Amino acid sequence: MNYRGFEPRPTLNRLYLAIGANSYKPPNMNLITDANGNVDAFAVIITIAILIIVFFISREINLWYWKINEFRKGQDEQTRLLRKIAGEPEPES
Repeated sequence: MNYRGFEPRPTLNRLYLAIGANSYKPPNMNLITDANGNVDAFAVIITIAILIIVFFISREINLWYWKINEFRKGQDEQTRLLRKIAGEPEPES
């Protein structure tokens, strides 16, 4: 009992000790490991694939929003015209 006369609320550690260290395991909240703690390779591959897809989608949205593709096309056109004025051959693309 604490100084006010109330029992503190049981926490997971106290519950773990009350039930017994060998009989209770807290639920596995990790999505990449299985119940035994082994890393699930399929989950890692799927996670990486989803992150790559989200990266490319967010990149395209960002480029579209800031009109970066439009600016790049204008710069490429300026570069082409400047090379034409300077007499340099156009690079093959």
